[in-house]
Amino acid sequence: MSGVKKKKKKGRRVSRTNRVLLTLIAMFVLAVMSIQLFNLYQTDAAYAKKEQKLQRDLSAQMDRQEELKNYEAYTQTQEYMEGVAKSKLGMVHKNEIIFREITD
Repeated sequence: MSGVKKKKKKGRRVSRTNRVLLTLIAMFVLAVMSIQLFNLYQTDAAYAKKEQKLQRDLSAQMDRQEELKNYEAYTQTQEYMEGVAKSKLGMVHKNEIIFREITD
């Protein structure tokens, strides 16, 4: 009879050992998952900052594009062509009087 009792105790010890091992494995998996979750949150925060920066850059480029469209429209006007002709080519209208400074 004492042999049967020993087997039960040994069986209980194995089952306790199994429980402890399962608990340790579960804790290890939980720790690894927690670390990975923390890393994912950090990566997500970095991507959010990058996205905000890219949105600001996009907005600035859209404003720049609008300015260039306005400048392109301005370069097609008569006023712009007259200004370029006066400043770069020295041309004037027939009825304009030119005053030049005389230097000694």
